[in-house]
Amino acid sequence: MDSELRQLDLAKFLFYLSRHPRISTRRLNRLTGFPETFLYSLLKKYSDILEAPSRFLVVKPALRPKIFADAKTSINNIQKIDAKFLKENIKKATSLRPLPDRQFDQFYATPATTFRRSKLMAKMGDIYQRRLAFLGDDDLTSVACALTHQAKSITVFEVDDRLINLIQDISKKLNLDITVVKQDLLKPLDKKYSHSFDTVFTDPPYTPNGINLFANCAVELLAPQFTSRLYLCYGNSDRAREKEVVIQKNISNFGFLIHAKYFQFNHYTGAYSIGSQSSLYLLDWTPQLRTISLSFDKIYTYEKNKMANSFPFYNHWEIEVTVLPSQIIDENYIDSVVETIIHDLKFNVVSTAKHLFPTHGGLTKVYVLSQSHLVIHTWPELSSIHFDLMTCSSSVNSTDVKAVFSSLPSTNPPIFR
Repeated sequence: MDSELRQLDLAKFLFYLSRHPRISTRRLNRLTGFPETFLYSLLKKYSDILEAPSRFLVVKPALRPKIFADAKTSINNIQKIDAKFLKENIKKATSLRPLPDRQFDQFYATPATTFRRSKLMAKMGDIYQRRLAFLGDDDLTSVACALTHQAKSITVFEVDDRLINLIQDISKKLNLDITVVKQDLLKPLDKKYSHSFDTVFTDPPYTPNGINLFANCAVELLAPQFTSRLYLCYGNSDRAREKEVVIQKNISNFGFLIHAKYFQFNHYTGAYSIGSQSSLYLLDWTPQLRTISLSFDKIYTYEKNKMANSFPFYNHWEIEVTVLPSQIIDENYIDSVVETIIHDLKFNVVSTAKHLFPTHGGLTKVYVLSQSHLVIHTWPELSSIHFDLMTCSSSVNSTDVKAVFSSLPSTNPPIFR
């Protein structure tokens, strides 16, 4: 029976049971949150530490001080983390991440968010002696959890080779023993992983199909026990709450019980369309949990806006750039920057048009490309430039675009939308 409990839950059960000279079954039921039948079976298992049955539960006086002290120590050990150590190593690890790739809907969570995730999971007892799985992990939450050295095992299912190599390198360097499996979740999971994990964490693409696919995989991975739990991130604009209603219905369709929702828990670099933040759902296993047979095409946000499979291919980026104080933003500078962009991304300029705003010297310039367009607007007084790039060429990808704009002369790191 103990194998069905989080070690934290068992420690709290013994803590509440022994904290006072006597306690009613009803109060113990409220404090632990255990199903009544499970609580009675647990009391039967630990009947040797109890006095003879009566109106109240009474731990034998000779045993109570030690049981209470041991339970309190266990709770502290399970929930305790070395915050300074974790923060330092998370900051180092996350600084090594490659540029986010739009084709995987990657927007990186801040290092502070990655730390907060591991702290919450430890507090909830979902790391200590638990088998953890991560469905995608561009935020390196698996590394944060592994740094506690409390988990029984940690497995990451990831499709991005760059992140696979990074997590493996960090795990080897820091002796974290993280198993990384290259996995496209659109393809079947290996059956050997079925029902093998106690805790699953995922920050999936924020589309109905994306949530459904990743939740479906989580159902396949979770062990069929009432302590199994899914941590699921989801965000949308506060003006589009109807989208979250759809997601909550989908969660219910799978048979999950919403244990808690932490509003705007996750903060991101970029992801402006959702206010650079998302909520964190804690979803508990129930006997009704089931997978759903659905078509999981178009799971990413950039795919959901395409009207049909026959709609022409395109990619669209907005880039915000600020220049160094010493750099003057004039048309000559813009032309030199665009020349670099055109050359490195192998674009072909068909024609140009421009308008100069006299007050501050702001410039809007349009470059019509054989592949589509590049539109630029400048705010010289604010040392700022906005780029709007659209291309119908499949040979131009997010990685190349980010690399080119990140290496522009006399600029600070750009912000991609």
